[in-house]
Amino acid sequence: MEQTSLFDNQASANDPLFQMLSQLECGMSLMVSSFKVTRNTYGLFEIENNEVHDCKSTVEECYAYLCRAILEK
Repeated sequence: MEQTSLFDNQASANDPLFQMLSQLECGMSLMVSSFKVTRNTYGLFEIENNEVHDCKSTVEECYAYLCRAILEK
């Protein structure tokens, strides 16, 4: 059995972060490290903190962005 990690940069249905992002409904938010992730009324994922405000259109893109950003910290 292979161990997976948040930093693998590959979306996994077994990854708790990926699952939480997948379950976000429009208007809902969650905190991931220093990032607030909000699913806006258009279904886009807004990622923001004091230094960045970015937007991703898919769960996979949002997940990959967060993994890279957290790894760079």
